[in-house]
Amino acid sequence: VQRCVQELASESGAQRLCIRSQRPQKLLCEVLLHFVKISTANQDPALQDCLAALREILQLVNLDSLIDFLLHREIPRLCLTVGLTDLLTAMLIPSCAQRMSASEWSSLLGALESESSKCRASSLCIVMEAMQHARAECIAQISTQFHQAVKETLLRGSSELAPTDLYVLLGKINEQKHVEADFWDKEGADSQTIFSGACAAGNLHLVEALWDLNLVRDPNRVQSDQTTALMQAVMCGSTYVVQWFCNHAPGPTLMSFKYVHPLQGSILDIAPKSDSGMYDLLKRKIIKLDDSKDTPKRFANTI
Repeated sequence: VQRCVQELASESGAQRLCIRSQRPQKLLCEVLLHFVKISTANQDPALQDCLAALREILQLVNLDSLIDFLLHREIPRLCLTVGLTDLLTAMLIPSCAQRMSASEWSSLLGALESESSKCRASSLCIVMEAMQHARAECIAQISTQFHQAVKETLLRGSSELAPTDLYVLLGKINEQKHVEADFWDKEGADSQTIFSGACAAGNLHLVEALWDLNLVRDPNRVQSDQTTALMQAVMCGSTYVVQWFCNHAPGPTLMSFKYVHPLQGSILDIAPKSDSGMYDLLKRKIIKLDDSKDTPKRFANTI
């Protein structure tokens, strides 16, 4: 079929062939759906060849007549979930993005948030590119979910990226203009920003990248749950992130060591004594800060 389509395209001189009959339109989408579904549990080279052939066909035909079938069967969402980014790119063309409803965008973003989603970072870039062509009313309805999808992608998917690729991704997110959202200071449903979420998750890779790109306005920010990013790191046992805070104090992270939670107390009060390595790390740092007269007596008394 791929060879036939290539020959037809070559003979006609058309950039893309138009499939006018609904039956072959539907059949192509059903075949595509079948191979996408079985790709998750089958790494047979022959299957990969079939997927490559389908991608070539999609690039040779006019997708305008296929968009309704593709969206109805949620094929873009399935491609995103299983990490078939080449097929996802081939389908999310401007005309497809323009015709997508808010619920279809929501479904796509929901797949990004899913724990089973693969190639999150690459998929997020594809989705952001497509969203430039989405209808304004759709963007308005999905902006909050888009923020959450970005957060989940960074927290779960940044580990799969090389440092330079993570910096590029963060730059693209920061520079996008079509969704009005304060990605870096806005809290999610868990009362955490992307930075504090990275601290809680022990994702030092992301913490350092956010800091280096000046995307952390205040590392000592007190969140709506009255915790700080350092407290999140301590409570979650993220020793490497705690060390990062220690390395930046006195300096930009000093106030995180001075902060006292209204119920749980100082940073040493909440540090698990069962984790002697982290507790001793914080204790040494606080003694050093206290000796420099930058730390209130509250900490000295706690020690």
